Amino acid sequence: INPGIQETISCITGTQNLSMDDNSPMVIYPNPASNQVTIEFEEFRQFEKCRIVFCDVAGRVVLSVPLTEERSIINLSGWLSNGIYHCKIEADGKLIKHDKVVIVK
Repeated sequence: INPGIQETISCITGTQNLSMDDNSPMVIYPNPASNQVTIEFEEFRQFEKCRIVFCDVAGRVVLSVPLTEERSIINLSGWLSNGIYHCKIEADGKLIKHDKVVIVK
């Protein structure tokens, strides 16, 4: 994707198109993960409300957690089983970044 172009993504779980900024830095590790992941999102202070959302391959939201720091540790125990999940950061009603996370327990 050209850095100067914004991409519109239609979410299966939503009813509106959201604008995504593909240049926003987000780091998720470890990947694959088992019981927890660490999310580093340096730009989170620029927004009023930030959330990390995990969706299964069918597009269903299985976990949604507010981000309150630049570096957040998310406990996955009891929430996510083995599989591939789409992980996205939503901030002030916009999709900021997305990635895939593999869970292996």
